[in-house]
Amino acid sequence: MEYNLNDAVGYLINLVAGKFKNKIYQILTPYDITPEQWLILTRLWQGDGKTQRQLAEETCKDEPNIARILSKIECKGFIERKPDAVDRRRTFVFITDRGIQLYEQLFPLVKEYQKRMLENFSADEILTLKILLRKF
Repeated sequence: MEYNLNDAVGYLINLVAGKFKNKIYQILTPYDITPEQWLILTRLWQGDGKTQRQLAEETCKDEPNIARILSKIECKGFIERKPDAVDRRRTFVFITDRGIQLYEQLFPLVKEYQKRMLENFSADEILTLKILLRKF
């Protein structure tokens, strides 16, 4: 049986994800933010006051990695952590006004890139792609 790496689904998904992440990195770098930090800000913008565990689950990252990312964006003033009044071991993460301003500034740039990335696809093809990718 002949195997062609260029036709392998995993390879193609990884290739597209890499291209997407590299371009997003180029968009975000002038604002001193990484794609991983952007992902956390986006999750908080969509729903504030999440725990580190919730953010880990929503981003498919482990908690130590999330803790590292949170520390970096907290130092930049984009988020703040507040201890749970009932369980002091647990903290909630909130996006700050500065984080909201950054998100609102960058969102149009990221959205425009996503639009250009999919410009050769019809609306039906985009919907089908999303359905298929969610099956993984």
